[in-house]
Amino acid sequence: MRRYLLYKSGTLTALGHTREARQVQEEALTLYQDKTGIDPALLRLEAAICYARDRSPDEACQLAGLTFLRMDPAHRTPIVEERAREVVEVLPPAIRTGRAARELLEIIELPPGRM
Repeated sequence: MRRYLLYKSGTLTALGHTREARQVQEEALTLYQDKTGIDPALLRLEAAICYARDRSPDEACQLAGLTFLRMDPAHRTPIVEERAREVVEVLPPAIRTGRAARELLEIIELPPGRM
């Protein structure tokens, strides 16, 4: 069920169905007891993408940055980094250079162990 909800979240997020995606993300996160690992991080990053699509850039970048910082460096796979960068990519162009977006990109660029 957890994996199904992860894929459903990704699909709804990609389609821009943010309200439905957020509901699925919340449901899925309740199924992860320890709330750590790649799948919960991906769900949080997809939630951040939804916030970005819904014009909440500060909240989006903050959630993505915290998610990335709290991850074990061994779990920061290319797909995780790609999802974190996608948060900035879906922001309106004028906001992509704002403080929140710049800080998120700086966090993503930090070498492991330097956070």
